[in-house]
Amino acid sequence: MKMKLSQKKVGQKTFDLPTERNVPSDTLSDYSILLYGAKKIGKTSVASHFPDALFLATEPGTKALEVFSVDITSWGDFLGYIKTLETAPKKKFSTIVVDTVDLAYEICLQSVCKKEGWEHPSDEKYGKGWKKISDAFRSAILRLFHLPGSPGIIFISHDTEKEFEDREGNTFERIQPTMPKQALNVVEALVDIIISYQYDGARRVAKICGDETIVAGCRLEHRFRTTSGERITAIPMGSSPEQSFKNFIRAFENQQTTIDGRKPVEEAPKKKMILKK
Repeated sequence: MKMKLSQKKVGQKTFDLPTERNVPSDTLSDYSILLYGAKKIGKTSVASHFPDALFLATEPGTKALEVFSVDITSWGDFLGYIKTLETAPKKKFSTIVVDTVDLAYEICLQSVCKKEGWEHPSDEKYGKGWKKISDAFRSAILRLFHLPGSPGIIFISHDTEKEFEDREGNTFERIQPTMPKQALNVVEALVDIIISYQYDGARRVAKICGDETIVAGCRLEHRFRTTSGERITAIPMGSSPEQSFKNFIRAFENQQTTIDGRKPVEEAPKKKMILKK
């Protein structure tokens, strides 16, 4: 029987403090992911290989795939399906995929503007319009994170390049999701993994380590390590959705041998020196 470290009653609810540290899950589909990249690169196909995935589809990208999918054409649809998932008697879906999160935010914006009688969020002074939209969007996204059974959440977006300037006045291009800033601020703060899915020459890679030129990152301290323990920066995604998912699982399970997924360069055998007599 576990001993309670401390206890505090407020009304009828008892607040018990933990006696043991949280143990991170060893299942990839338990984590939340923002997956963004070039159009037609295979983002939706990769997400379809996650276990028991349900797509909340705001655009028609799932028609060619054997997946569970519902069409989202309004903010009422989005909230309605979340409500159904909240009240479902049994956990049927292990992964919820919002494809795309860009359009989910757009229909949220349109819904709030219509409700408030605005033509544009800027009609409300002092940024209050944008705040109402962000609050409505964040509230719905948080409900996904709190669904019964704690399914994994995948948000899909496209990518774009934007020009930024550092403190010294130097300009550079950064690859980031196409989501509006308000939506990106919400999702970026909540997800465990941000993946930039892109082409690297002839190969496709999933970049999970960001810098000033790319938005990417991973909170999982003991995952996505090479067999020698180094932090992985990129995962080779192969030539098919099946191979992409398999490689991603290997990387998650710390079975990738190099940090960028490239094969180690083999050294040429040294030639024996023959000394002339």
